[in-house]
Amino acid sequence: MMAGRWLWGATVLASLAWPFHPQPGHPGHERPKTPSVVEGARLYQRACLSCHGPRGDGQALVLLPDGTTAPRLDQLSEQGKSLPRLTQIISKGDGPMPGWGSVMSPVEIESLARYVASLNPSSPPSPSPKDGRSNP
Repeated sequence: MMAGRWLWGATVLASLAWPFHPQPGHPGHERPKTPSVVEGARLYQRACLSCHGPRGDGQALVLLPDGTTAPRLDQLSEQGKSLPRLTQIISKGDGPMPGWGSVMSPVEIESLARYVASLNPSSPPSPSPKDGRSNP
């Protein structure tokens, strides 16, 4: 149990120390000017993958201090998590999740929120043709 807490703490500290703010003029690492899902995917790999899993399915690489995994991010639409709410959670944190507002720019946070939102189905699946219903 203590080893799990140590590993979780070390992972969080390492991710907070990750250089989100590249050196000025460093080629290929300019900060984005507009939010994008592609930038969000890059940020997810750096900041979220270890706790929420590679696909946002909760299959984490580390456990939280209480021995559980972080919540699934691929079922948030079912929980009513809107883009503004995702942006707020990413910026300020929630429970054991750290807030990234002091490390990421507002554009980066919105990019990450858009990527997380993209992990969720935007609408229920269309019915199959054989059941006779149409999707308006």
